[in-house]
Amino acid sequence: MNMKLKYLQNLALVALLAGCSTSDDIGEPEFESVDTPLLASSGTVIAEYDRYGNGTTVHAQFVNARGVSIEQALEALEVWTPDRELAIDACSLRSAAAPVGNHVELQLLDVGPLSVDFYEERAKLDGRRLPDLLQGISGVVYGNEEGFDIDSVYIPYHQGLPYQFTAPGMEAGGFDAQVVAPSIPMMRTIADQYVDGERTVAYRAGEDLPIIWEEIESDGELYLDIASTEDLDGTKLRCQLEDDGAFTVPGAILEQLRDNSATLEVTLRRVNRKPVSIDGLDDSEVIFAAKEDATLLISR
Repeated sequence: MNMKLKYLQNLALVALLAGCSTSDDIGEPEFESVDTPLLASSGTVIAEYDRYGNGTTVHAQFVNARGVSIEQALEALEVWTPDRELAIDACSLRSAAAPVGNHVELQLLDVGPLSVDFYEERAKLDGRRLPDLLQGISGVVYGNEEGFDIDSVYIPYHQGLPYQFTAPGMEAGGFDAQVVAPSIPMMRTIADQYVDGERTVAYRAGEDLPIIWEEIESDGELYLDIASTEDLDGTKLRCQLEDDGAFTVPGAILEQLRDNSATLEVTLRRVNRKPVSIDGLDDSEVIFAAKEDATLLISR
C-alpha cells in the first residue's frame, strides 16, 4: 500500500477536529467549538498544475459529513479549496481550534470512474477504497499521485484550453463539467527581490511584503496563501486578490504567522471553477488551478 501515511493521519484528524475559525478582519484569530451535530454533503474535484512540481494532480472527494463542516473536513484532508466568503483584496487568518468531543462521521462516496478529457487525451481515475483502519471514516478517495499499488496517471496541462470532467455516478450522482485551465501566476519579485530559480528570497521580520506578478486578463480568481513551512497546523493567511499584478501584505499580519519558524511559504494560485449539480450532495464544484510558490527566509 503506497498511500501516503500522512494522508491517513490527516483523515484521522477529522475525527478530532470540530472547530476551525476564519476571520475576514485581520486580527487575532477566534476559535469556535461545535456543540451540535453538523450534517453536510459536498463534492470537490480539483485539478492543479504546479509550475515547479510533477505536472497536474487531480484529487476528488464526495463527502457526507456529520459533526464537522465540509470546510473543516477538507482542510483536515489537505484539500485546497477557494474561500467563497472573501472579498477581492481581503484576507483571512485561519487557525485550527482545539479538539472537542463531538462524534464525527465522514463518508467518502463513490461516483464511479472519474474521467478528465483533453481533446483526444483521457485520464481515468478509479475510486480507491480506504482500508478499514479508522473508526467513523469510510469510503473511497480519488487521486492521481500515490495510491494503492497503481501507477500515477498523467494529465497534461495547457493553459487557456478546456478540460472535460465526468463521472457516471454510483453512491452519489454523476456529473459532466467543462473547466478551462488557467495560466500560471508567475511571480516577478517578492520583497523587492527577483524570484530566482531556487525560489527563495530574504525577508526581514516585521516589514511589509510587496509581491509583484505577471499581470494578465483573467476571468478567474487569484489567491495568495502564506503559511509556516515548519508548523503545518499553525495559523495560515489566505487572501483573494485583484489580478492586477501587485499586492502588499502588512508586516504585522505576517508576524502572527511566523511564531518561531525561520521560513514561510508563499503560494500564488490562479483558479477557474464551475459549480456542478450532483444528486445526493448539497453543493459541488470542479476547480482547475495553477500555482507558483516561493520561500521566505526570515531574519531579524
